[in-house]
Amino acid sequence: MNVVLAVSEKSVEKYIASFPDINVLKIVTNSKTLYKDVTEMNPHLLLVSNMLAGKEQIENILQRLREEQPQTRIAYLYGADDIIRPVFTTAIPEKIATISYLILMLKT
Repeated sequence: MNVVLAVSEKSVEKYIASFPDINVLKIVTNSKTLYKDVTEMNPHLLLVSNMLAGKEQIENILQRLREEQPQTRIAYLYGADDIIRPVFTTAIPEKIATISYLILMLKT
């Protein structure tokens, strides 16, 4: 699976890249180039988070990508802390397990 990562989290990037079936085409570090990078790379999956640096509105970029590149699946990692996080993280012993599960679900 060809993937573009735009999560701004080195540990997540390294973990995703460690999957044998994952080919990381590019690691995007700023929302300014996100649209261009995804349209040029044409990945199976874009993994993006709200931690991505840049002034461009990620929501607008994702909407545009969804319309123009419907073949690219988009997984948005919600990274803000909220009142549900403690319940969710205690239910799943390792946060990495959630990423593994996400990748497996998107491969099907």
